Amino acid sequence: GVGTVTKPGLPVPPGEPAINPTPKKMIKENIKKYLSPEEGATLKISVPEGRKVAKKTMNPRLGIKGGISILGTTGIARPMSSKAYKRSLACQIDIAASKEWKELVFVPGNIGEKIAKKYFKNIEEDRIIQMGNYPGYMLKIAAKKRFKRIILLGHAGKLIKISAGIFNTKNTVADGRREIITAHAAINGASKQLLIEIFNKRTVEEMITELDHAGLTQPVFNSIASSTRKKCQERYPLDFDVLIFNLKGRILNTNFKTKPDHTFN
Repeated sequence: GVGTVTKPGLPVPPGEPAINPTPKKMIKENIKKYLSPEEGATLKISVPEGRKVAKKTMNPRLGIKGGISILGTTGIARPMSSKAYKRSLACQIDIAASKEWKELVFVPGNIGEKIAKKYFKNIEEDRIIQMGNYPGYMLKIAAKKRFKRIILLGHAGKLIKISAGIFNTKNTVADGRREIITAHAAINGASKQLLIEIFNKRTVEEMITELDHAGLTQPVFNSIASSTRKKCQERYPLDFDVLIFNLKGRILNTNFKTKPDHTFN
């Protein structure tokens, strides 16, 4: 039930069981307490149903195969730790950094990843980085790792929040989607009645439909994409491109440089 590391960039080298250095050290230190200086021990670590549980974690994306990973720094489990989750997301960047790439595609989650794989003709899977709800944290890590260019790509529902300076996109922390779309629609000449219609919609897809009917989808999302780039460049020393899609995979803005046949650095 313990997985095996298959990709470089993690704390454990490829080919080794996915047991991080800190828990491995803690296990050794605790066993030594019960052994004399002349004695040794062979330890077998088993995780019942580890292979099954691993499918629900980030492990497959990180190249940990056949089971779960043994992680931790203190030996104390804190349920729903956002710090631990963020660190697991950042492992994707560690793997990409080990390949000496300079350019990554950041997506909010699984929907964005599927769109990216469909949009780009040839893209390495490890180049697509899931941000979760933490674009700010992930961009900070990317800057520290000295990447040069980030392509923000994904569904409008999550991505547009960044245009308002929201770098934690969890809905219980900040929403603002209808306010953002309504504001950019107003900037681009939408009528008062259309603004009311947009503001009263419950989903981003419904708002997009209203913009489609008014012929304003492209200018509104060009405006949102420009604001997204500006907010990111104000905070991080990186070059940015922004591609915003609807749920059907239709690209909503046109002011981007990265084409489907893009050659990545």
